[in-house]
Amino acid sequence: MTYVESIEPRLTPYRPVAPLDVAAVFVEWCRDLEQELAARLRLMTPEDLTWQPHPHSNSPGVTVWHVARWLDVLATRSFTGRAAQDDLWHTEGWRDMTGYEPDGIGYLGLGTLTGYTPQEMWAVPALPADALGTYLSQSTARLIEQIELLDGRLRQAPGHKLSPYQTIAATLQGSFGHVGEIDTLVALRARLGSS
Repeated sequence: MTYVESIEPRLTPYRPVAPLDVAAVFVEWCRDLEQELAARLRLMTPEDLTWQPHPHSNSPGVTVWHVARWLDVLATRSFTGRAAQDDLWHTEGWRDMTGYEPDGIGYLGLGTLTGYTPQEMWAVPALPADALGTYLSQSTARLIEQIELLDGRLRQAPGHKLSPYQTIAATLQGSFGHVGEIDTLVALRARLGSS
């Protein structure tokens, strides 16, 4: 049995919140996402984290990294004009600790796993659950800070670009989809009796 059987409708309790504006909704979505992923990280075995149903498929651990990395890039660069070196991956020592430099890879060279080839995906470091949880928490906190700074300007689209609202909403919605992907991978591993 895995944690997946105990989800109805979620792993963590609902928080007693009722956000009244878009920024507050986004902050609560960030907190929900972090809490749900952190709960999964606590329940997954190291084997669950690294399991792939196919060599070209993401593992749950890589998928958590992907979510955390997108939140990091979104919060650090998307609305600030800051450089890649300002990402948490760099400033919090993750690159130095792992030896992995994601910049210049994949979609727009953002190094978020989006647009990676299988070979590029294989290079993403297999971090343990506690490290993934820490990077996720750091990225979530930074995105919440950025959302609070953008409050009142979330719908302003500079030129032909997407508004902060559109960018943040799409990223968070996609990230919640990845929570389901992780659950599917953990359940599939258990059903196949994989090691």
